[in-house]
Amino acid sequence: MKRIFLTFCSLVLLLSLSGCRDRDASPQPEEPASSSEAGSGEASASAGEITVTAGGREFSAVLCENAAAGELLEMLPLTLNMSELNGNEKYFYLDRGFTGEPVTPSSIRAGDIMIFGSDCLVLFYEDFTTSYSYTPIGRIENPEGLAEALGDGNVQVSFSSGSVN
Repeated sequence: MKRIFLTFCSLVLLLSLSGCRDRDASPQPEEPASSSEAGSGEASASAGEITVTAGGREFSAVLCENAAAGELLEMLPLTLNMSELNGNEKYFYLDRGFTGEPVTPSSIRAGDIMIFGSDCLVLFYEDFTTSYSYTPIGRIENPEGLAEALGDGNVQVSFSSGSVN
């Protein structure tokens, strides 16, 4: 009986340890690097421009060069009823997730457009410090008047391809 118990314990221990392998140990395909550092998450005019409309005002935004920004661009035009949070952001949970490349910025700037988690589109209208992780999508080039256009409560925000005329 003691021998069966020891064999059983050894088997359980062996199976438990096999689930603890290092996920990074398997070889990962290398993505080709580009001179523009496509995965950097920095907004760039070559990545695409969109128009963000709220409160009757239009704002030009530049998208980041990453997969999530490309996925958002494919969904446009998009009109969302965004909810207020913390007096500094509007957010909306989409029906689909985005390819995540999260970063933990030390601060958020007014005009930043990001994904929280995998499916929450966030438009920030105030500067603040943060410890949360986000996937950068883009940035409104000139956020002056953005807070006023978004207002205090929930708001309808439209995202469309192209820049403000």
